[in-house]
Amino acid sequence: MIAVMGSSGSGKSTMLNILGILDAYDSGDYYLNGLLIKNLSEKRAAEYRNRFLGFVFQSFNLIPFKNAVENVALPLYYQGMSRKQRLIKSDEMLERVGLLDWRTHLPSELSGGQKQR
Repeated sequence: MIAVMGSSGSGKSTMLNILGILDAYDSGDYYLNGLLIKNLSEKRAAEYRNRFLGFVFQSFNLIPFKNAVENVALPLYYQGMSRKQRLIKSDEMLERVGLLDWRTHLPSELSGGQKQR
């Protein structure tokens, strides 16, 4: 485990956003799995995020018009997984965190703790 600590405004979130390929950087080089990250297309950046990185955001970043299983399955879509496999895998993940019974509920119908899981 790594802790990133610093005072407010010191650049913690900026650094993590750059490492997560969410923000561009101004100078230096950043390689992820041997690939220079600078100037990646949005599509290629999304592929790398899905393949090599994981995020837990303070805000939940759920798509409000998609139900729980659709929100969980979305990154698997970008990995090229078939719909059937996405739904099977998503149900497995929801079951692991105790939310399988909530699979068809929209984010607005979930508690804060349920959204975070």
